[in-house]
Amino acid sequence: MLGPWMILLGLALGCSAATKAASPESTVSMTVEMLQAAMGNVNLANPPYYEDGAQTEPTCTRHLGRCARTSFWTRHVMAARPANVTIKTKTHVDAELINTGTREAKIKSTRSLALAHGTSKGWTIGARASLTDVAAIPSKGEVSASFSDETTSATTETQEVEYDAVCPAGSLCRIQTITFSATLEGRCRPEPFLACRGDVGNVCDKGPQIGRECRQYRAYFDKHGCRDRSVVETEPCSVDVQLRDENGGLLKVIVVSESTY
Repeated sequence: MLGPWMILLGLALGCSAATKAASPESTVSMTVEMLQAAMGNVNLANPPYYEDGAQTEPTCTRHLGRCARTSFWTRHVMAARPANVTIKTKTHVDAELINTGTREAKIKSTRSLALAHGTSKGWTIGARASLTDVAAIPSKGEVSASFSDETTSATTETQEVEYDAVCPAGSLCRIQTITFSATLEGRCRPEPFLACRGDVGNVCDKGPQIGRECRQYRAYFDKHGCRDRSVVETEPCSVDVQLRDENGGLLKVIVVSESTY
């Protein structure tokens, strides 16, 4: 089991390179607690969403001059704050030292490697947070429709930066970069969309006039209850999303751990 941990640097907006000793439980749990609170903040003016595959049909006669075929699909929009937020971590060992001597030694790393995790493929979503001093909670964060199809294809981010720490005699010491992801579980509201050439939009927002000259469009409008959106039922939805800092990089902290060898 690892012994004491120290946060060396939180690589996010507003952090400074101050070293602060902390137990592994307090370091990790305080960071997770802070991020759980921050990730409950969904921007409902620009909410995250995912979309079903489109169904394409020949366009009704009255609109053939606009487009030969019309595509219909459903967008599932996060309708409220998530009911549950689970923060996950992933660790990369940037440097390791086994101090078998009888005196203190120095452990040093020259780069920080952050590992991406959290797959939100199919979603248009972004989760950003700002880590301040972990011991001085709170931080801030927001979930919104910021990125499209963000996945783990971008697996790493490397920063050339130098850190060092004292490793006691008879200890195994590591400098590690920790990254974060969040699983958001909530409710999504289905929204009907169509595309006729360059005309793309929410069918309900277009209003009843969309179907005045086209039964095909009117049937789609009525099918999705657009006449009274107050009774539209929401559905369970969940997504795993990478947490990023305010500059768009992976949100990360760098820690040094030591345990008896």
